[in-house]
Amino acid sequence: MLDSVNYIFINNYKVVEKWDFTVLYNAPQAQSTFTQLQSMAGVKLVEPVTQIPVTLKANGKSDDILLTAFSPDETMHALQLSKGVTTAKALQDGRMVITEGLAKKLGLKEGDTATLSTQFGSTTVTIGPQTNELMTAVGYISMDGLAKLAGSPMSLANGAYLGVDKAASDTITS
Repeated sequence: MLDSVNYIFINNYKVVEKWDFTVLYNAPQAQSTFTQLQSMAGVKLVEPVTQIPVTLKANGKSDDILLTAFSPDETMHALQLSKGVTTAKALQDGRMVITEGLAKKLGLKEGDTATLSTQFGSTTVTIGPQTNELMTAVGYISMDGLAKLAGSPMSLANGAYLGVDKAASDTITS
């Protein structure tokens, strides 16, 4: 049993979630915020993200999930996709990647459409490939895809994944 629990934590926090810190704000931030984060002592990498609560509806069912938008070339969250499928390909054309568990719960498969209700309103999204992750109530979309859904000409990043020098991690504060 302990080996199984260790595997789950190691897989989730070494393979999937590669960030050391997540910084979240209550509103979208200008690029200068991320530049400032990058300039902090001990910070090696900053990858802007948007995280917002949404409701995903399909086939007469719905689930409240956390939608995370990031650049398709980001490195600090590794989608667990089928062999040969890249994050860029999975998120292309505004497709939304959901977990296997969420897909099963809502009866969705790749290519299906679902209704995504956000703070910006409701819209139809096309479901991309599924990811196999520990958390099931999550979905992923590209930053450009989210901006398009929101009708925004600019990035809506309200947070960032930080990669830090381990020796300096105790000195990084808000």
